[in-house]
Amino acid sequence: MKIAMLLDAVNNRIDNAMQWSVMRQLALYTDSHEVVFIDVPALGANNAIARLMAQEYDILVTYNKSGTNLTTVGSGAPVLSQIKRPQICWLTEPIFNFYDLYKQTDSAFRRYILPNPSHGFLAKYCRLKGNLSYEAFGADKKERLGAESARPYDICVAAQWRGPAESNAFWLGKTGKARKFFEDAARFQFDLDSRDTFLAYITSASYHNLVIDDIDTHMAAIKAMYWYARKLERIKLIQDVVGTGLHVALIGGEEWKLVLRSYDNVTFYPHRDPSEVLRLYGQSKAVVGLNCYNGANERVFDAMSVGSMVIAENSPTLTTRFRHDEAAIYYEPLKFDSLEEKIRHLIISGEYKKVAMNGRQIFEEAHTWGHRSKFLQTCF
Repeated sequence: MKIAMLLDAVNNRIDNAMQWSVMRQLALYTDSHEVVFIDVPALGANNAIARLMAQEYDILVTYNKSGTNLTTVGSGAPVLSQIKRPQICWLTEPIFNFYDLYKQTDSAFRRYILPNPSHGFLAKYCRLKGNLSYEAFGADKKERLGAESARPYDICVAAQWRGPAESNAFWLGKTGKARKFFEDAARFQFDLDSRDTFLAYITSASYHNLVIDDIDTHMAAIKAMYWYARKLERIKLIQDVVGTGLHVALIGGEEWKLVLRSYDNVTFYPHRDPSEVLRLYGQSKAVVGLNCYNGANERVFDAMSVGSMVIAENSPTLTTRFRHDEAAIYYEPLKFDSLEEKIRHLIISGEYKKVAMNGRQIFEEAHTWGHRSKFLQTCF
């Protein structure tokens, strides 16, 4: 069987580097099939389109955003909508972030792999034609770990600065019932166990006796509400991590100084490619994973691969795989500060090493890219 893996430049530099790293890692372990890469930056758009349209492969694997923004010459139709081969799209974001692309390229030939079942709720509601599967991301197994003296940082966290949460709170400019509806939807995001923005949205609609007939017209609002919650949580988390007083490596640039009360204990790093991020993880005693309800959790598995203790949001995707206090430490969204003394004790006393090693062992047994490649092949 011939597997084509599409490498496309559809996001920013950091996201593209992650895409290419993930696809190449998956390919390394897909050894029972022939794997070819359709590398858009290397081939150029026209040559890549020709390779895709020739369909000289049995299965096409793409990553996020349905894989590509490429369109056919003449008609301007999305290339992926013209492919009559099985397609597997491994996603990291809720589908409302790139909803138009999914609708344009959705077909019975497609299988979506989502990071958690919560992401599938909207897909089913919108009756996407493709089949759904669920699996978290993974990481590459590391053969050697550095000496303990090579970990000068107590905590590392990678978080791009995305601006204040208020920039997404469009409902502040509304009045009356409309404002109340959106305010309730925003509140439900934090109250629901699933943390699902779409579920919060339709819960508020039900509460206010509103009928949502055309979901497409609501996608921009749902996306803005998602980013409002995500930014609010991210900013509070970074403030709390820095507030521990421990030595923090913060990957995301000095713009974070805008919302930090003090930062004498912080070493700031600009955005980094995945390999550089991984190096900093390996220099840290603990790594904080954020927004784990909403994404693929690659931070978590990368951190475990280099023997760092993981501190993560308590998503079911993770808590069912790594037991609290034994293989990872979990915090409730917006309540990281409640763990401050515990985390300080674990790191200062050196007890974090046991949690880190337990997490690394479980990761190596079930969550490497080799394991994920085997899962991918069950979707062929």
